[in-house]
Amino acid sequence: MNETDELREHLLRLKLSRIAELYETEANRAAQVKLSYTGYLNRLVAEELLAKTDRSIQCRLKNARFP
Repeated sequence: MNETDELREHLLRLKLSRIAELYETEANRAAQVKLSYTGYLNRLVAEELLAKTDRSIQCRLKNARFP
């Protein structure tokens, strides 16, 4: 198992699925625009937070059983 596969597996086990989806693409983008590591990490964490918030809202709406 290479490092990329191992990282993806760790992220999925930690339930950081959005980061697992984006980290490679965002790493390439960060390298192109010379974004700092902190900036890169901040972008990944912000995307994960947005995804978790969206999933939470969708779950609550589903459980509310609005007509």
